[in-house]
Amino acid sequence: PPRSTLFPYTTLFRSSLLLLLFILAMGVVLWSKHRMLSFSIFWFFITLSVESSFIPIRDVIFEHRLYLPMVSYSIFLPYILFSVCRNSNRVKMFLIILVCGYGCLTYTRNEVWKDELTLWTDAAKKSPDKARPEYTRGNIYRQRGDSEKAIACYTGSLKKNPLFYDAYNNRGIVYGDTFQYDKALADFDRAVEICPGEPDAYANRADVYNFLGREKQALTDFNKALEVDPLYFLARYNRGNLYARRGEDEKAIADYTRVLKINPSYYKAYNNRGAVYKDAGQYDKALADFSLAIEVDPNQPAAYANRAGIYSAFGRDEPALSDFNRAIELDPGYFLSYYNRGNLYHRRGEYEKAIVDYTQTLILNPDHAGARNNRAVLLFMKKDYEKARSEEHTSELQSH
Repeated sequence: PPRSTLFPYTTLFRSSLLLLLFILAMGVVLWSKHRMLSFSIFWFFITLSVESSFIPIRDVIFEHRLYLPMVSYSIFLPYILFSVCRNSNRVKMFLIILVCGYGCLTYTRNEVWKDELTLWTDAAKKSPDKARPEYTRGNIYRQRGDSEKAIACYTGSLKKNPLFYDAYNNRGIVYGDTFQYDKALADFDRAVEICPGEPDAYANRADVYNFLGREKQALTDFNKALEVDPLYFLARYNRGNLYARRGEDEKAIADYTRVLKINPSYYKAYNNRGAVYKDAGQYDKALADFSLAIEVDPNQPAAYANRAGIYSAFGRDEPALSDFNRAIELDPGYFLSYYNRGNLYHRRGEYEKAIVDYTQTLILNPDHAGARNNRAVLLFMKKDYEKARSEEHTSELQSH
């Protein structure tokens, strides 16, 4: 890693500094007679200085930082060769061979840069003692849904750096995603121990506690995450969900409202706040929130289904049908949209359409008693007694 002191007086440092000063001095000396050489020298230092002065950079050594500075090399080398060698044909031949060689190297390097995984795999091979390449490979595998390889990479990075907070935190997330909750909690515990001033591990541990029904511990961690970072809207949103589930509507609404002040385009907060308003009987506010959720993200089905439910309850059948249809179009696998649309058709006397929707509900969720009972009623009304009795018998078996 780079040194943190400004002047590490080592022999290598002194030699490098003297060499750079000498090259700069040559640029000044050559200005009067060889301006092209002088320009190439100054171009190298000026273009490199943008990222090599007082601006903090994470990657001290990285090939893309030399793209612009290497233009100077493309000027410097041919100029020197044509100035020193009188046989221009030899110089041209040498430059052609050099360009072909660089072309082969570039082609080979492009295989490494094919995608982010090949790039970081190459970095891991060339820096086997560094934790970051393995950690980054873990992130890539996690994004690709390969949990086993992600965990292996995070574990490898932690062997190289046992105090790597991000590796513990991200491995804990993967453990949670794969239902290994004890391991997830252990990783989040270790992450909190290493960096108690970072909010992510608290929030992630709270999510696991929340899923496991350990609400008191979840609230404690959500509160700690928000104490560390009051603008951490995801932690506040999830705490709002916990309050909503506990029936603490005012606290839930307060959290969702705060989330929307921090991130006004967060669709889920509008939708969930609307659901709390709906349960509290504040239907105008619920409709407004569902509409705002749709405005923010018109491709999410839940807000359409929720708004349709309110329209249907108040007899506004046409907008309700329109929203149910849109919800089903966006998510054909969401059985409640079919069931509620079936109820609307049932109420309107469109029994054939209702039966179709109840049937689709049962295809998606065979244990849905409401859909089975309602379809049985409609089959009786159609005098299809055999099918109706079969439905009743199935419902009785499910109730036991």
